[in-house]
Amino acid sequence: MIEKNYNVEEDISISKETVDSENKKYGKKYPWLISILYILVLYGWIGFVISGMKYFNLNKWLSIGFNIVFLIAFITLLTVQISRALTEIRSGNIDYCINGFLFFKYTILPSTLFFIFLALVIFLGGLSISLIALYFYLQRFFLRRLYLWRLLYFHR
Repeated sequence: MIEKNYNVEEDISISKETVDSENKKYGKKYPWLISILYILVLYGWIGFVISGMKYFNLNKWLSIGFNIVFLIAFITLLTVQISRALTEIRSGNIDYCINGFLFFKYTILPSTLFFIFLALVIFLGGLSISLIALYFYLQRFFLRRLYLWRLLYFHR
């Protein structure tokens, strides 16, 4: 029987180098294409949800189908972004991380501000409806008490 001297760590490092070299080859060819597609899918999905369903007057199942397609594209591009960032972190390319952070910070800022504004509108709307309901409840409660008080003390 022939005995082989098999080194697992060496084999793993060789396979990592092959994957890293393939990622670098495609990453240098199209460095920001995936990032731009990610932003386009994100804003396309937001636009579809806000105005597309109303404008195209789609039925329920077609609308759900479009949302599933957007979700799959979004998750795929997000996974690619994360894997690319992890390989760049391992290789020590801090410039890629800083540039990516600044790119995503300023391209996603409008949607972030929109959702913060929307959350504030919903919160303030709910708060104002609650305060109005409380006002009418208290008004009714005290008018009833006042009416009962008048009945009890002035009609003797």
